[in-house]
Amino acid sequence: MRFLPLLFLLPCALSLNILMYVNVIGKSHLQFADKLIELLNKNDHKVDVIMGMLNSLVSLKGSHGARKIIPVHFPGGESPWGSVADHLNNPFVENSNWNPFSMGFAKFIETSEQLCELILDSPEVSSLLSSTQYDVALLTGYDFCPFALAHHYKISKVVSYVPTPSCHIQNYYGGLPDLPLYENMVLDTMHTDRSFFGTRIFETLRTMKDRYVHYTAYTSMNEKLRARFGDSFPDVREISKNISIDFTNSHPLLEEPKPISLRLRYIGGIGLPTPKPLKKELNEILNLSKKGNVLFSFGTQIGPEKITDDMQRVFINTFKRFPEYNFLWKFDGKTQMNASNIFNLDWLPQTDLLYDSRVIGFITHVGLNSFTETSLAGVPIVSIPLFADQLHNAKRATALGTGIMVRKTEITEENLSRALEKILYDERYGRRAKEIASMVSSLPDTPQRIFIEGIEFAAKFEHLSSHYRLIGANHNFFIQTGWDVAAFFTLLLLVLFYSTVKTTLFILRNLPVKVFWKRKMD
Repeated sequence: MRFLPLLFLLPCALSLNILMYVNVIGKSHLQFADKLIELLNKNDHKVDVIMGMLNSLVSLKGSHGARKIIPVHFPGGESPWGSVADHLNNPFVENSNWNPFSMGFAKFIETSEQLCELILDSPEVSSLLSSTQYDVALLTGYDFCPFALAHHYKISKVVSYVPTPSCHIQNYYGGLPDLPLYENMVLDTMHTDRSFFGTRIFETLRTMKDRYVHYTAYTSMNEKLRARFGDSFPDVREISKNISIDFTNSHPLLEEPKPISLRLRYIGGIGLPTPKPLKKELNEILNLSKKGNVLFSFGTQIGPEKITDDMQRVFINTFKRFPEYNFLWKFDGKTQMNASNIFNLDWLPQTDLLYDSRVIGFITHVGLNSFTETSLAGVPIVSIPLFADQLHNAKRATALGTGIMVRKTEITEENLSRALEKILYDERYGRRAKEIASMVSSLPDTPQRIFIEGIEFAAKFEHLSSHYRLIGANHNFFIQTGWDVAAFFTLLLLVLFYSTVKTTLFILRNLPVKVFWKRKMD
């Protein structure tokens, strides 16, 4: 009986004070953060949130489940990044293979630095961090500002997360090497087999360039932080090496298999909603089809105004070629499609529809949530990736055998028809999609448990990062990939070759002379 009071105190002892930073790049990023906050609350942890409103088009409503929330907006509420983000303004223009960063990376860095100064100047942020003792910081891993903020306010236990596949900060400062045989960059646009020697040469050169761009892009942030906090303030890249755990929204069975570290944890699917019964109107639409229904959506960021009249006609004419199937197109709910098998809707309850057996295909931009959700539902896809990690996700669906990709610059009736024929007529795609869904649902672990136990474990130990960080984090690209050793052996072989040639030439030149004098003496 004397231990009974301790049982009542146990939940309080396990409750953590967590500082969370959300870089609000898009609506899906905010939704992912909401799910993490909700999960932390369910486990009795208290979360205070700083929201950096990088994308001013995303609106905040309510407390998002946090104990306290401090949004940091740009003056006037207008972010300088969103207005020039090419991937949103021109979503159907292809980026360069050599420079996938062309989707506004320089402007992203510049805007992030401006936002960082606003955060550091915020009296609300300063008051919150000065008055609260935090057990752990959970920070978006896209730029260095939140890590510098945590360091300044002496929060020593730090965890990163991204609502996308793992990114540069997680990979570089966890010590993961950039190997030319594997995909090293989530913005890759080539989608080619890296087993070819020429491809690996290209990938190596591009990787070197990308690392250089990354390292040099943040020099000005170091200068600004030291101007503010003194010359002794450490390099932000050194601070990022001390992250305890990196969470990525990827799913381990959907990601490309590649070398990773224990610091990187997959929590893909953690924020997906639970499917609900369909409303009567949608039920009736699904029942009209003879062979099945196909969903079509470009997500929330691509409005109907981005799809030209010519492109609309391509889609409409393609769908008309499959009269036994109905197509539910999330467009505007108004435009006349002039086709009996096309239903123009202003909104699709995507989760509810994907888990309905009458839905047998999905034409999608393959945002990460859509890709994960479709994979868990066991539905084959035609992917039309537009920007960011969507290219990566489309390539993964193709590699898994659950999807066919149509490049956004190659949207024609013939290409779309061929892709639809494969997922609708070739049973291998449907079977493979169901197999992947079965594998994912049979995993013995869950992303929820991985996330919560990872946070709680990181909060206990201050020096956890030194156990998970690969030694490559302390070395440059050339040492990580063994180029210094390769260069040494190459130089050694050249020296040996040169020495052998010189020795051979010396012998050949002097041998006739020695033979001549020997004969003369005889």
